[in-house]
Amino acid sequence: MPLIEIARRTGSTVAVVRRIAGKVDRTSHHRWQEDTARMIDAEPLTWRDKVARWKAETGQGEVTFWTVLKRLKP
Repeated sequence: MPLIEIARRTGSTVAVVRRIAGKVDRTSHHRWQEDTARMIDAEPLTWRDKVARWKAETGQGEVTFWTVLKRLKP
């Protein structure tokens, strides 16, 4: 389960959950980021709207969104 979802369910923040949970499964986390980025990027939205949606869905910033999209491109 992504940290953002755990934070949302517990009423906490991602930073607090990360400190309590310790290391996370990077593969699962990257897969979740990539799935979310693909879904958002496929929509006919402006870059600004895509970034806003990314922030709302993941709690992460524009640079992370761009990095994940770059990681998806061959």
